[in-house]
Amino acid sequence: LTQLGFRASLLDSSVRYLERLHYDVALVSVNTLFLAQTEPFSIRRLYQALGLSGVVGVTPVYVSNGVWKNPFDHAPRSIFVVGIDPSDAVLQAPGVPEGQGLVRRRDAVLFDALSRPEHGPIAEAFRQRGPLRTEVNDREVEVVGLFEMGTSFGIDGSLLTSDDNFLRLFPQRARNQVDIGLVRTEPGRSASVVPGMRSVLAQLDPTLPLGNVRTMEELFADSMKRARLATIALGAFALLALLLAAIGIYGVMAHAAA
Repeated sequence: LTQLGFRASLLDSSVRYLERLHYDVALVSVNTLFLAQTEPFSIRRLYQALGLSGVVGVTPVYVSNGVWKNPFDHAPRSIFVVGIDPSDAVLQAPGVPEGQGLVRRRDAVLFDALSRPEHGPIAEAFRQRGPLRTEVNDREVEVVGLFEMGTSFGIDGSLLTSDDNFLRLFPQRARNQVDIGLVRTEPGRSASVVPGMRSVLAQLDPTLPLGNVRTMEELFADSMKRARLATIALGAFALLALLLAAIGIYGVMAHAAA
């Protein structure tokens, strides 16, 4: 039962971000494996998609893992950072509508109140005293609000900020290189738009690597499949460890009996 519960939790968490982003079709690099392990692609792909029939809007999303400094014990922790256009309702999660406008401010971030406790009691401190300062990638930031997302596959904690602030935190990143392209279509058009999008994007600029064009349902299924493979591998390693331990115990007992 414990293993089944762990597996269900892992599978649910693997699509937590995907199910709360506002899109019908997603553009991602062919080399992207997980949301926490993406490879950027040219934003030109996204704006090319905007000109296609049935497409009503596009949104670039930047994501990367940064180094968070726990402001209480100063210990470094990995944290997942999401950069969005604060004028666009991209992420549908508690706290985002109220706090999204605040991240327009320079070096302002929203902290995921459901992050692992190793990041520090940020939510409690914020609720008691208001905004607090710390560092991400050795740059000072101000936590100006909270949202609720929760941990996910490869993600122990999260920050939400503006695209401008994201690029300040990751100065090596170029604005024209995005991690996820969110495409919104006319109602009921997502499945029919995808084949045409793949064909047209390839014809418009053959020199640009074509990213994966997938509907929301396809992206969910892909993420769930990878999470299932991860849980199978984890279970196999656990079984192997148990078998080796049993062999070791048997060997010790046999030696003692002799």
